[in-house]
Amino acid sequence: MRLRVVILLWAFSLPLFGQSQGHEKKLEGLPFKDRLVFGGNIGLSFGDITYIAAEPLVGYRLTSELIAGIGLRYIYYQNKYYNYTSSIYGGSLFGRYYLIKGIFVETSLELNNLQAFDPLDQQLSRIWVPSWLVGAGFSSSFGQGAGFYFSILYDLLQDPNSPYYRQPVIRLGLGLGL
Repeated sequence: MRLRVVILLWAFSLPLFGQSQGHEKKLEGLPFKDRLVFGGNIGLSFGDITYIAAEPLVGYRLTSELIAGIGLRYIYYQNKYYNYTSSIYGGSLFGRYYLIKGIFVETSLELNNLQAFDPLDQQLSRIWVPSWLVGAGFSSSFGQGAGFYFSILYDLLQDPNSPYYRQPVIRLGLGLGL
C-alpha cells in the first residue's frame, strides 16, 4: 500500500513564520535565541482514511532571507478499506530562502521510517526511505507573526517506497509566531 494519498491531504500548520515578513530587521548582533524560529505541521483527517501528523520544526535565521533547521515527524495512517494501519516517523534538515517578500524557495532532506512490502520475504517490513524535496512557495503575514503559506515541492530521489513517489507535495497552512 502506498502512502501517496497522505501527502495531498490538507493540513493546518504552524510553519516557520516566526520571522516578520512585514518589516526587515537587522540580524547583526541579535542573540542566538532571537534568531530561532519554531513551528511545524499538524495534519488531521478522519473517515475511511485516518491521518494524524505532528511535525515540530526549529530553525535558525542565518540571514534575513535564509532559514535553516531540523524537524521531526510522526504520522499515524489508517485505511479502513484495506484494513491497513501504519506509522511513519523520521526527521529532516531544511532550508528556506526568501527571494522577495513572500516568495521563497526551499529544500528538505528527509529520512522516513515506514512499512513497505519486501518482495524477498513476501511481507511488510520497516525500512528507512530518503527523500530530497525541492520547490517554491508563497507566504503572507496578517499581523503579529501570524500568516499563511502555500508551497509545492517535488522529491528528486523518487524512491518507489517514498510517500512522495511520482507526485508533487502540496503544503498549505496557517502560521503563528511563537
